[in-house]
Amino acid sequence: MLYAVIKARVALESVRGEKTVAQLSSEFGVLYYNLIRQWGTQLLDELLSFPTFLPTAGSVLIRTQGNLLLSCTDR
Repeated sequence: MLYAVIKARVALESVRGEKTVAQLSSEFGVLYYNLIRQWGTQLLDELLSFPTFLPTAGSVLIRTQGNLLLSCTDR
């Protein structure tokens, strides 16, 4: 259970992009940088797979190095 919580927090922080992978690794004790990247990608894939989670007219989809990011603008 604790692993799932840590994985979710790391994935969310990774997607937010406010900290580097090295910072997240140090903060959460994740030894492998690739895990952090995979968890962030998995989170985005899961979110985008829901039919109710579709971009609105005011959102922007950005693809960087194979990762799809959703940037929502304020309304």
